[in-house]
Amino acid sequence: MWGNDNASTTLGIAELVPGYDQRMPREWKVAVNGTPGTVTLRMIVTGNTGLAGNYALHVDDDGDFTGGNTTNYTATSISGDTITFNNVSIADGNFFTVGYAQKGPGGITSNLQLWLKADAQAY
Repeated sequence: MWGNDNASTTLGIAELVPGYDQRMPREWKVAVNGTPGTVTLRMIVTGNTGLAGNYALHVDDDGDFTGGNTTNYTATSISGDTITFNNVSIADGNFFTVGYAQKGPGGITSNLQLWLKADAQAY
């Protein structure tokens, strides 16, 4: 079972996980009973863009996603507004949210002057 803090679901730049450009401000806290193992989690992110590999589910033990105790699960697929994360391990008391990383050519994301992406169907 989990509940959220009712914060915005629009990706923003507060409390970023290192290596990610944006993060959903809304956080969920988990209450686990028993040992469910790994789970598949689907999140609705309205207006998501990019590739599944640009999104991650951030799971943290204390709700401070800027620290070193965050585990990132890369999305496995996107269908419409639904982003799927497979093989996610969530423990009792964990927090989770969604993050986004814009991945540039060769992994470069800062100080880009021009990026022509032929497969983006830009006209």
